[in-house]
Amino acid sequence: MVLNIAHRGARSLAPENTLQAARKALESGADMWETDLAVCADEALILFHDDALTLTTDVRAIFPDRAPWNVTGFALTELQRLDCGSWFLDTDPFGQICDGRISSEEQTAYRGAKIPTLEDALIFTRESNWRINVEMKY
Repeated sequence: MVLNIAHRGARSLAPENTLQAARKALESGADMWETDLAVCADEALILFHDDALTLTTDVRAIFPDRAPWNVTGFALTELQRLDCGSWFLDTDPFGQICDGRISSEEQTAYRGAKIPTLEDALIFTRESNWRINVEMKY
């Protein structure tokens, strides 16, 4: 049996490892979604791929004096202040915005997206009667 597994959610259509990316993967017909799990400073479990927050958040603007800006250096309450969606709109990493595949409503919803917790992901998955593959990063 072959499964269509959305890597980091539908990360070409929404910011990776967000509930928005999971929702887009579900809408696109994926059999399940894969997400990455990281542990932050207060041992909360969050969806995040890299330890470096600078790649997909506005951490430099929100916490300018906290370099090197790694997930492991921040508590959950701090991480949830970050915007993990605007980078996707600003960089259009897969050219989907330019190609018109992401509506203006979706773009508006992505700006200000928050880093989800594992609990958020599991609740979304259960409520959607779907499946998830969780990959521990650290």
